[in-house]
Amino acid sequence: AYYYIRHTTIETFSRCVNENTKRKGLLDILCAASEFDAVPVRSGEEATLYGLAQQLGMKVDKDKLNDPHTKAQLLLNAHFTRSPITTDLSSDQKFILEHSVRLLQGLVDVISSCGWLTPALSAMELSQMVVQATTSTSSPLMQLPHFTPAMVDKAKKMKVEDIFDVMGMDDGPREKLLDGLSQSQLADVARACNRFPGIALEYKVQNSDALSAGGSAKIA
Repeated sequence: AYYYIRHTTIETFSRCVNENTKRKGLLDILCAASEFDAVPVRSGEEATLYGLAQQLGMKVDKDKLNDPHTKAQLLLNAHFTRSPITTDLSSDQKFILEHSVRLLQGLVDVISSCGWLTPALSAMELSQMVVQATTSTSSPLMQLPHFTPAMVDKAKKMKVEDIFDVMGMDDGPREKLLDGLSQSQLADVARACNRFPGIALEYKVQNSDALSAGGSAKIA
């Protein structure tokens, strides 16, 4: 109730998830949520969805292309890969994304109540993928707005691997990397970089002289 999730969805989460559930399985469970019953499948849209599945490299049963939960999974994967979709599908995708963050918060709570660390972390990772429109294996640069795989390849040739590298670039090379973006897009990139958190960690091992291989240690 805290996340305004249907009780049928919580029941589905509780019944389907277990301590060995991987991220792909969690995505399947997420897409089975009752909230996605409301995702419309328009007449004749099956062909478009099948084409999207092929574009994404996903195997789908043609008989299930009129299932709103199948559509939800396709549009979430399209979101992760930033694949172009039609205007109608974009509207449906927005509906799915608005529900997904809240549903994943509920899923994390269900998993945590069982004391399962690994699937809980996977669910949190999936939530980050929804928010950032990227996969966990993608370049960190894809977290920046308007960045494309081609720009990531260009950055790699300039030995720019992450967002901190972009922030540390001289003006000339950075302008070359971002060439082609409009002024408003450049402002979006700058805003994202300025908001990116920088975390410094300092630690000290206590009684390091008394440590032995395989023993326990205290860190302060």
